Order: sequence, then C-alpha cells, then structure tokens
Amino acid sequence: MEALGSPSHKLSVRETAAYLKVSKSWLDKRRLDGNGPAYLKLGRRVVYDVIGLETWAVGHKRRHTAEKHGSDAGLRAGGRQTHL
Repeated sequence: MEALGSPSHKLSVRETAAYLKVSKSWLDKRRLDGNGPAYLKLGRRVVYDVIGLETWAVGHKRRHTAEKHGSDAGLRAGGRQTHL
C-alpha cells in the first residue's frame, strides 16, 4: 500500500476535493477552465498526484486580497472574464 504523500500516490476527483476542502463541482470546473491543479487522465479516470496538489496550492498563496495570480488576472467576482 502506498503511503499518503508518497510521490506515486494518486487521488480520485472526490478524494482530491476532500483533500483540498473544495467541492467536486469546483474541481471539475477548474479542470475545464484550466485554472486547477494538474491532473492525469488514466483511461477514463482522472487522478491527481498528491505532490502536484501541494505544489499547486503553494503557488496560490496570497499576502492580501488584492493580489492576483496569473490564472486569476482578468477574472471578476463570479469567475466571469472581464474584457480589457
């Protein structure tokens, strides 16, 4: 059995949502718009690497609410794209 957090440990979409404390729907939407964590497609299954999730989360740290991440730039409340 693989240890949680080992480089080869993979999580299902539901497990990943629980791990990140977000809804499955939020994770599905981020996969569609390309703003979520990297994932692997194994046949019909979508899985996430635990180490990759930690790396993605660290890349989304903020010091204040006005700070934008590259994937957040141009988005306004509700996730709709703004026109610049």
